[in-house]
Amino acid sequence: MTTAILVGGQAKRMGGTPKGLMHQEGVTILERLCRLCQDGPIFLVGHPQGAYANQGYPIFADIISERGAPGAVLTALQMARSDWVRILACDLPTMDGITIESLRPHEGSDVVLYRVDGKAQYLVSLWRRQCLPILSQLLKSEAPGFGHILKSLRVTWLNSVGETAFCNMNTPQEALRAGYVYEE
Repeated sequence: MTTAILVGGQAKRMGGTPKGLMHQEGVTILERLCRLCQDGPIFLVGHPQGAYANQGYPIFADIISERGAPGAVLTALQMARSDWVRILACDLPTMDGITIESLRPHEGSDVVLYRVDGKAQYLVSLWRRQCLPILSQLLKSEAPGFGHILKSLRVTWLNSVGETAFCNMNTPQEALRAGYVYEE
């Protein structure tokens, strides 16, 4: 299984600070996520010359620009060589191994993802590469959200027992409360 970590967001509410490079006790969020996903190749989807360029992982730009996170998923599926691709956002400081381990391929599914308190967690998911043509077709003609995209795919929903692993940081205040800092 390949893991693609999405690092292409603009982090506007964070003042442009690259969230995945924020660290706690010298360990970045990106490093934490990569340690949890050592079961196969890891690459990043974002700006190849951006803040994540020197992190030691291949980084790929979006194949179709201006499509947000769905466009990054398309790029991840295109660049991966495995049948299944684990998709993770770069701003998950409390992600845990149990949540990652539970993302397993399901027979007859194209996508496996969590639902926490009724809310889909699109960026902690597992996608089958064979849904690439459908996703590509949808994104070439419009900029649909994940809800629209999933209507065309076979989805297995996982219910999480808690939302702790899915917490992300969107503002400097949230980062400080979580004990994360950023230094260039």
